[in-house]
Amino acid sequence: MKSSFKIRAALLCSCACAGTASPALAGRQTDVQAALAVPTVIEAPSNTPPQRDGGSDIVVTGSRAITSGASAPTPVTVASSEQLTSANPGNLPDAVNQLPQFRGSQRPTSAGSATTTSGAGANLLALRGLGPSRTLVLLDGRRIVPTTLIGATDANLIPQGLVKRVDVVTGGASAAYGSDAVAGVANFVLDSQYKGVKGNIQGGLSSHSDAGSMRASIVAGQSFAEDRLHLLLSADYFDQKGIDLDYHGRGWAEAGYGVIGASATSAELVVAPDVRDALATYGGLVLACQPAGAACPIARMQFLPDGSLTAYRQGTNVSSSTMSGGDGTARRTNLLPAVRTVTTFSRVTFDVSDDIHLFAEGSYGNVHARYLGSVPANVTSAAATIYADNAYLPPAVRASMADNGVASFTLARVNRDLGYNYFINNTETKRILGGIDIALGGSWKLSSYAQYGHTHLQIKATNDEIVDNFYNAIDAVVNPADGKIVCRSTLLNTVAGAGCVPINLFGDGATTRGGSQNYIKGTTVSDYSIGQTVASLEVRGLISILDRSVSVATGFEYRRETGVLTVDPLSSKLRTGDGIRGYPASQKNLLGDYVLTPPQPLSGAFDVKETFMEVSIPLLKDVAVFRSLDVDGAIRYADYSSVGGAVSWKVGASWEPVSDLRFRSTLSRDIRAPNIQERFTTGTPIIGLGVNDPQHDNARYAVTQLQIGNVDLRPETSRTTAFGVVLTPSFLRGFSASVDYYDITIKNVIAQPSLQQVVDACGLANCSLVTRNADGTINTVITPNQNLAQLRTRGEDYEIDYKSRLEGIGLSGLLSIRALATHIRTLALTVGTSTIDRVGDLNVTPTSTPAGAPAWSGSVSADYRGAHIHAFAQERYIGPGQLDHTLVYANGGETNIPRVFYTDLTFGYMLPMQTRTMEIFGTVNNLFDQDPPVAPSGAATTPRASNGAIYDLVGRYITVGVRFAL
Repeated sequence: MKSSFKIRAALLCSCACAGTASPALAGRQTDVQAALAVPTVIEAPSNTPPQRDGGSDIVVTGSRAITSGASAPTPVTVASSEQLTSANPGNLPDAVNQLPQFRGSQRPTSAGSATTTSGAGANLLALRGLGPSRTLVLLDGRRIVPTTLIGATDANLIPQGLVKRVDVVTGGASAAYGSDAVAGVANFVLDSQYKGVKGNIQGGLSSHSDAGSMRASIVAGQSFAEDRLHLLLSADYFDQKGIDLDYHGRGWAEAGYGVIGASATSAELVVAPDVRDALATYGGLVLACQPAGAACPIARMQFLPDGSLTAYRQGTNVSSSTMSGGDGTARRTNLLPAVRTVTTFSRVTFDVSDDIHLFAEGSYGNVHARYLGSVPANVTSAAATIYADNAYLPPAVRASMADNGVASFTLARVNRDLGYNYFINNTETKRILGGIDIALGGSWKLSSYAQYGHTHLQIKATNDEIVDNFYNAIDAVVNPADGKIVCRSTLLNTVAGAGCVPINLFGDGATTRGGSQNYIKGTTVSDYSIGQTVASLEVRGLISILDRSVSVATGFEYRRETGVLTVDPLSSKLRTGDGIRGYPASQKNLLGDYVLTPPQPLSGAFDVKETFMEVSIPLLKDVAVFRSLDVDGAIRYADYSSVGGAVSWKVGASWEPVSDLRFRSTLSRDIRAPNIQERFTTGTPIIGLGVNDPQHDNARYAVTQLQIGNVDLRPETSRTTAFGVVLTPSFLRGFSASVDYYDITIKNVIAQPSLQQVVDACGLANCSLVTRNADGTINTVITPNQNLAQLRTRGEDYEIDYKSRLEGIGLSGLLSIRALATHIRTLALTVGTSTIDRVGDLNVTPTSTPAGAPAWSGSVSADYRGAHIHAFAQERYIGPGQLDHTLVYANGGETNIPRVFYTDLTFGYMLPMQTRTMEIFGTVNNLFDQDPPVAPSGAATTPRASNGAIYDLVGRYITVGVRFAL
């Protein structure tokens, strides 16, 4: 461990000292950097205001009135595109997710398998572990059309070649931007005034010879008509191959770790390798015989590929559904989806006069992802019933049934021979915008724009099992008229028998014989249509009060969002099982005739009219201990068609007692209005969840959960307190350090009650949220969204920046050193009197809110840029933790998760050219091929050995490419 630390320290030092390699080239540094049109340092939050359209007017991210970052009370972490691409050149949002404040983002590696409700391959950013719906993503300070019904936007669709920097506001910002900015804001700032041509071409491959990637981008900008007209165009292409079931020597993944029950009689859990189904095989496992009480010599026997029976070998730690080792099925998941992204962006600005500036934008983005799903399975209460007259029964089995008076038996089978499900997700987003900036005289300016965007998201699940057809096809009998094997329903001439093709289940590979696969398999199709219309008008300027220049901004915004979900006919068909013998009771009267049934169709919309005002006052200047004291206040009133009126506000102060020291603090009230999915979802079925039934002596069995929306939801409200200190010592030029404490409490959190909570609330009485079968057992439990919880997170953010030109010590170039760290003290969800704190729960994924996060995480980097040499080294740290602490583990079970370090290196060489620039670069991410710790996540029967939302699942990754500017 010590030697590894020394190697990492040496790498950072070598990057910091890289200027010695090319002192003679210092004369070309300025020309090269100017040609590439990139800044050489990461600007500190105190002096990084983005440019507004139409001139020199400056507004800081997180505010509408503050024009100097030095007086901003709200912490802003700024990352230039150069630093982000040096840290991770593959995909910009992946680099953003390396910042320690981002926790709980949905990333391509976040989940073990995709679902019919979310887009695989998406990058939905989330701050503080509070979920993507509570982090607002902006483009040049403006909202972007969502790509999901929860209101989140896939950051993959940002025009990455044009991004100048990313401003991250780590605190509530609803008073400035409206709903959803509860945890903070990620603002992608574009280089909208770029002139020239630049681009890059690169390719990457893991050291395991997989996950190959290719990226190409081009940007062109030019001014015409004496610089009154400016045209800007960009295009980006990115393609990355996935990692399916061939883990290519990743032993931690091949081991198949999961969290499973210690035994069938114990509630304790263990972390075990080679996790398998305890009650199913690929060829079929006989569970029990009917009628009850009949001798069943074939019980716990499994079918081999040739149709013969053999004993079923159990593993260890055998629970009700899982075990370690043995003959059960090992349902593994993939590590990385295949993702292809195409984006284009265009912008035109025209100066009608010195005071009137017009601008328009258009963008298009497409993300195509292919993700390995799961294997169709018929297990537990959905197991198949095989009758004695089944035409495919091996003779020996038929004879045994006859000898023992067995009329039928249940067969549990994971249908690997039907093929894996693949999720194919295609997201297409279009956006147009037009606006005007007008100088009104003096310091006053008016800015207005209108924007429309539309997203079409299509999610397909291929090789999905059609439930009615499957149970119809397995009841195969011999037609007495011609001796051919047919479906029993065909002989009976029922509606169910039309087109039925019988299937053989006895042995792995049996379903591939007989041509029945096309009858029992299909593709679910879900089409999401999401629209957003925005109109905004803002006036800002200075007014003089008592010899103080007070900055004021006020305005009005209108926004309308729509969402429509349609599905294929079978996905909304009611399962009845009519005319099908042996149809499981657990499958009856459910919406959707596929095993992986998507959410049911929905349609919803809302609009909101908002008015806002912000005032920034330089209260004191050069008075006693007040070198400066600035206060800021903002308020926003929103009138929603869905939830009525809501108020957000913020007050902040920035106090500078001396030039080297600044204190800042904010207090804000922020809101998140319920989104379309939360209000209008008509039904998302989840099958096979366990519940204790008080009407049947608390017997536990599997039921179906139906998640629905609630149009009576209220907005979530949060109170954010933040205060910190910024040190910029005059004796150490280029150095800054800051520490900021934050405390966010969100009330009226929208969540769903658990199945057991609903069942217990109903008690022994019948309840509209619980539907029962004819025998009185529970079939379906409805769980509506409710304002029933509270979230709280608190902690500190640390940032140190140092940048210095090296000419003073006889070296060329610029050195930048940066350290970022986040310490999370609380990350808790409270429902009623129960509070669960997720700090350190490192196998709790973004599907939970809050997502688990390490108490400590951070990074330190050194970046050297000379005339021809660029060197970058970064060390990332993820602190230790434990498995989900709310679960009970067997005595002696290992639940601790160790700390992890990742090392990233980038080296580039600028070719000496007269009028053009070209840089050849190479990056190695995860230099030492650090394996993720064993932190199993996902379902017990489909485990994933580690948490891809926190850890690197790919391993060492090498990228090489060329950047150019003409």
